[in-house]
Amino acid sequence: LWPAEETEIGAELTLGPELGDELAELETDPGEEILLSVEPGGDAQLLSENQHLLTGPLVIRARRAEDAAAAARVYDGVAAVEGLDVPGTVRL
Repeated sequence: LWPAEETEIGAELTLGPELGDELAELETDPGEEILLSVEPGGDAQLLSENQHLLTGPLVIRARRAEDAAAAARVYDGVAAVEGLDVPGTVRL
C-alpha cells in the first residue's frame, strides 16, 4: 500500500453487497482509478470475489488501518490507500 496522491478518480464505490453489480455497470476509461470506501468491519471477501471486474488501479479509502489492510490482503494487485494518517508506505 502507498498513500494516494491527488489524482483523477474515475468512480467512487463502497465495499458492500452491491459491489459486484456496481463494478459490472461501471463506465470508466481503462486506467482511471477506482476509489473503494471500506467502512469499519467491511467484508473484504466481497472485494476478493469481485476484483476481476476492476478496470483500473484501486485506491482504498478507510478510516482504520485494519480495514485498509483487510481489503489489501485479498486484493490481487497493488493498491493506494487514502484516509489514514500514515506517512510513507504501510507494511502489512
